[in-house]
Amino acid sequence: MMYHAEIEISDKDHYDFFESGMLGERIPVEVLNISLTYNGEEAPFEKTREGIRFSPGTYTLVFDREIKTNQIETQYDNPYSSIVVIPSGFHIGNPLLAVIRPSSHTIQEDNSTTTITWDDSRFIELKFYKEEQVQALFAFAQFWIIIAIVLLLPYYLTNASGALKPPEKE
Repeated sequence: MMYHAEIEISDKDHYDFFESGMLGERIPVEVLNISLTYNGEEAPFEKTREGIRFSPGTYTLVFDREIKTNQIETQYDNPYSSIVVIPSGFHIGNPLLAVIRPSSHTIQEDNSTTTITWDDSRFIELKFYKEEQVQALFAFAQFWIIIAIVLLLPYYLTNASGALKPPEKE
């Protein structure tokens, strides 16, 4: 599975593809199908280990990246407008399983994809899930509810029969 990202870049001469490590360090990531356009026309760029370099200006950067986990995190050095298109089979509707940050975003869903758009964000964080994960969450919750009933029922039954009442004073 791949995700597709589109980023508006203003007054810059480079863009680096990276994710943050555990200590906040920048770790370069591999992206595919890089396209840089200026006023709707392809613009030349040089690919480097960290990202791409190009002449200063305002561009639209489009790229794809492999989905290795159910999470997309991107940090920018300046605020950018971002669009992420999630393919069919993934969902973002359940707040127990999904996260969309920052909250200033718009969501557009059609038959096969979900498009999330952020305007002027320094970072985006998106966690999404498959439908099977909702079923697993409900099964997990039901299991713990049954355990709680099994453990609490003897207490309530014992207490109701008066076995745990304090002795009466004479």
